[in-house]
Amino acid sequence: MRSPPLAFRIIGLSLLVALFIYAAAGRFAESGRAWMVDAAAPAIAGLDRAATALGGWVGGSAAERIQGLERERTALLAEIAHRDALAQENVVLREIIALRSEGEEGAVPAHVIGFLRDGREEFILLDRGTADGIGIGDLVIGANRALGGSVEAVTAHTARVLLLTAASRATEVLLGGDGLPAVARGNNSRELTIDLVPQEALVRVGDLITASTRATGGRPGILVGQVREVRPSEHEIFKIVRAAHLFDPAGEYVIVLLAR
Repeated sequence: MRSPPLAFRIIGLSLLVALFIYAAAGRFAESGRAWMVDAAAPAIAGLDRAATALGGWVGGSAAERIQGLERERTALLAEIAHRDALAQENVVLREIIALRSEGEEGAVPAHVIGFLRDGREEFILLDRGTADGIGIGDLVIGANRALGGSVEAVTAHTARVLLLTAASRATEVLLGGDGLPAVARGNNSRELTIDLVPQEALVRVGDLITASTRATGGRPGILVGQVREVRPSEHEIFKIVRAAHLFDPAGEYVIVLLAR
């Protein structure tokens, strides 16, 4: 970093040039003016170099400050993301403790390391596998106990989960408080189409949908989705019902329920 005396040099040179111009304008003849202009040329050149140097010093200092602020911003965002991940992990761990206290012995935490799409099939990839006791068919739920899907491929240290929203999935569910049996089919993008809902069935927007015990290996009350559209279908036996999938595939952590 350049020292402040550079600014004093610029001020002094400016005064010198002003003195030359004043003298040339008022006290000397034409020949004197020419001599003064020649004498002032080096001073003007020096002033120009000093101004350029000062501009570089100010510009360089500002650029360094901007870069420093950008580094601090990046570090802060990384710290926020890290703390958010820890908070999510803690929520999952607390839910596992609650599940185990309810008799669910095979509850394993897992980190979501990827989201995959193959045509209309949707998957998440986990960082746990057979080395952790996970096998094909094991259920995957979120911290809110919403059913995400089931393991359909597994290695020693990874597992691929086919989501309920995949087009090939059909899951037996129960609608609303009356527990009306129906079938939830995957419609991609966190959406489910609910089939086999009779026209006369009392189904409202906002009703919760749970998985049947046949779909969960005997586990009751596992959430699947929430009704967001109910529409009669003319000349059809069943209503048109669509629901939002309550499992978030973008979450950092999930729970794998091992087969009983």
